[in-house]
Amino acid sequence: MTDTRADSEIDALVAAALAARSGAYAPYSGFATGAAVLTDSGTIHRGAMVENLVFGLAMCAERVALFVAITARTGRPQVLAVAAPRTAGRRTFPCGARVCRWRSRWAGSKCGSPRSTSRTAATRS
Repeated sequence: MTDTRADSEIDALVAAALAARSGAYAPYSGFATGAAVLTDSGTIHRGAMVENLVFGLAMCAERVALFVAITARTGRPQVLAVAAPRTAGRRTFPCGARVCRWRSRWAGSKCGSPRSTSRTAATRS
């Protein structure tokens, strides 16, 4: 499926995800992650990771951004950008426990059609 979004719209989304990293609370891992969600109304919502000493109680940036977008009711989430540090020179993907990927798919199935391509510092779905 071809994405017809303007590069400027995606660039703004990536910039929002990068900026969201500054709000991350990552005292244990130091792995500050930010995310941003673009809704079909053109609104961008940001989220940042919030760690907890108990790993399962942490909230990843992707879930925070998706939940903010859904509860703000400014439109259906369409694109998710994730900004995270690179690991050993490789692209970093959402949540090893697959919770974030599952939530992104859930939001896509409830709120729009998921798409997946890649771009530096962003994951679009």
